[in-house]
Amino acid sequence: MAHDVGDGAQRDDTFMNICWRLAAILGVLTAGGCSGNPRPVPAATVQKDLSSARQEAAEKNASAARGLAVADAGKVEAQYKARITAADGEHQIALVQCEALSGDTQRACRDQADAKFELAKANAKVAKIEHR
Repeated sequence: MAHDVGDGAQRDDTFMNICWRLAAILGVLTAGGCSGNPRPVPAATVQKDLSSARQEAAEKNASAARGLAVADAGKVEAQYKARITAADGEHQIALVQCEALSGDTQRACRDQADAKFELAKANAKVAKIEHR
């Protein structure tokens, strides 16, 4: 596959753009949180929500896997979508688990889940760019 001379520069610019956006998001997440004191959700509700989130993530992952099996020409895009889908499922599960916590611990848990999700999305974008 032939590449233009500018492809490397464009890829570097896109990668740097993703890195800067991720750094900004992480900065916002670590700099502050919501005001107020979130209350923990009852354990039975957390378990029900966790079960639902896991089921939804499993269904989305299965669908993404089917998309990977079918998509040959758009393999890079299908892999990207599968990575984003998996990251979203993990993010939703983590957020539900955070509901069992309260106050600053809950906020820190949410912030960590959000940061992991943003990092996973950035990694998926980088992988997509590298395989073009």
